[in-house]
Amino acid sequence: MTPTAAALLQTFVAMSVIYVWVVRYPAVLADFTAFGLPDWLRDLVGAAKLSAAVLLLGVGDNLEAIGAGIIAAFMAAALVTHLKIKNPLVKMMPSIGLGAGALVVLWYHLG
Repeated sequence: MTPTAAALLQTFVAMSVIYVWVVRYPAVLADFTAFGLPDWLRDLVGAAKLSAAVLLLGVGDNLEAIGAGIIAAFMAAALVTHLKIKNPLVKMMPSIGLGAGALVVLWYHLG
């Protein structure tokens, strides 16, 4: 993977996370309520995901891999939650796509 492609992918993943947790926050509220998850967990996940997205944007020295790893872990947890409540595949696709993108970015920065 070229450095340009890696930068574009990590920017896409980071901005997607930021978009969902800022612009589409009402949908996040509805999802966590539908999943039966507590408010404190939603707030903790949101703070961690937004922090990881900032790391992924490269605001520090070599912190992109940490941000990518955190986002990949959260996307895996989201996928498990979707499977647990038996959501259709179409609802799982954002978690799968962003998780895969984060794993590719992680691989790039560790490789």
